[in-house]
Amino acid sequence: MKAENIIVTVRNELIRSVATVDEWFDSEESLMEFQPSSGRRVCELLRHLMLTNHFLLALIDKECSSTSRGESHEFEDLLADYCLEILSWEHIRPEVEFSSWGPDFVLPTENKPLTEVRNEIRDQLNESLILLENLSQGEGTLYKISLPVEGMEKLDVYQTLYFLALYTRKQVGQLHEILKEYNEDFNAVG
Repeated sequence: MKAENIIVTVRNELIRSVATVDEWFDSEESLMEFQPSSGRRVCELLRHLMLTNHFLLALIDKECSSTSRGESHEFEDLLADYCLEILSWEHIRPEVEFSSWGPDFVLPTENKPLTEVRNEIRDQLNESLILLENLSQGEGTLYKISLPVEGMEKLDVYQTLYFLALYTRKQVGQLHEILKEYNEDFNAVG
């Protein structure tokens, strides 16, 4: 697979997933604060997503700064039989626990204003896109990151960013479930 194809795929998934999440920040406050029968409220999920992005990007940054870049022939060899989609949906389920971070590691611990959360998620997208641009020749295959997800093998930078996009999409699915329950409750009262 060519590095260019990997970059385009990951970039498009990141942009699409963040654009979908971004729409949720325009929701009514009553929906944002609605407590579903199980799980987190919309505002909590958005904060959780921001923190998850933050820590995954920190893992990438740590790995990239601590590992030296290889020669171009090293990552060209890795690209020959490269597979971006090694992840299964089992690893990306919304309730996945980031085990070595502990259960509260990516849970919101403060009520950061949602405008700040939105801006930070947008900044994280920009950071991811810059990272992809800086690793545009295939160098992202050289850096291996251990995500604290039970049963998941080490991922390279491209796969980690792809995981982040897919995880975001799964969270959006959870947001839609909250909206469905919210609408059912609203119609039952109305």
